[in-house]
Amino acid sequence: MKDIIKKIKPVSILVIGDLILDHYIMGDALRISPEAPVPVVNIKKEYYRAGGASNVAANLSGLGMHSIISGTLGKDRWGRRLLSLMKKKGINCDAVVTDDRRITTSKTRIIAGNQQIVRFDREITCKIGDDFTDIFDDKIRRFNQIKAIIVSDYGKGVVNKNLVAHLKKLFPGIIIAIDPKVTNLSFYKGATFLTPNQKEASEMANMAITDEKTLEKAGNIILRQTEAEKLVITLGARGMAIFEDGSMRTIKAKARYVYDVTGAGDSVIAVITAAMANGVRFFDACRLANVAGGISVSHPGTYHVTYQELYNAL
Repeated sequence: MKDIIKKIKPVSILVIGDLILDHYIMGDALRISPEAPVPVVNIKKEYYRAGGASNVAANLSGLGMHSIISGTLGKDRWGRRLLSLMKKKGINCDAVVTDDRRITTSKTRIIAGNQQIVRFDREITCKIGDDFTDIFDDKIRRFNQIKAIIVSDYGKGVVNKNLVAHLKKLFPGIIIAIDPKVTNLSFYKGATFLTPNQKEASEMANMAITDEKTLEKAGNIILRQTEAEKLVITLGARGMAIFEDGSMRTIKAKARYVYDVTGAGDSVIAVITAAMANGVRFFDACRLANVAGGISVSHPGTYHVTYQELYNAL
């Protein structure tokens, strides 16, 4: 596959979606609190990472792409920190909109050893107003050299039912990849491809996926519902299922130690999109992404896979 990855050159890719600040507090839990039956975590370290759509953009930058991000941040310290993190990753943030009526979405994970104890979320999930939609529209129109768009939908309000159709009008013929939210399936009509995991695909198709036959049936239901051209269903340790031209093919995952699955889907969609934007066939792009997903899950927290890491892993 090294001949495939060598085709991937820097191009401009726009990511639109929900920007999330991931906050990790790591430590040891060696005793139970006398105040309540909960573990006492002795903090050893803490750090912040770009999550959600921000992690997709960071993965693109790691692959050498000209990564552009569009989303909304609150006027708060979490928003300032996330903006700083994205810029340090080389992400173009000119299409980010600050809204003082919202707060920056953040997720704080308390981890003792390798076990997540609890997670605290700060968020507002209501849809952004029409006035901010117009601002987004004005900002993204300025990027006329983009080769692909990734819509990263975490259900926090940036993605709406008109977005995909609008993007297709603004950028005719462009690749539009979707990291979907189960409840927003009707928003993605006409996308180039979607990348749900098995659990999401099961909920989207409203059926249990128990074997290859039900997997194929669920995938075809999703394709009909969304009118998408192609589909990838990630299967965790079992690899992924690829739907293209009326048929399903599977790719087995390379055996790796799974440390944390957080953000693995971001690595997958970033690699597929970067490869396709460089003319790589969809199935070959998915083969690369399958390797990238394996690299991602072997690291703690949200992690962006670099071009060199992917090249070496091949």
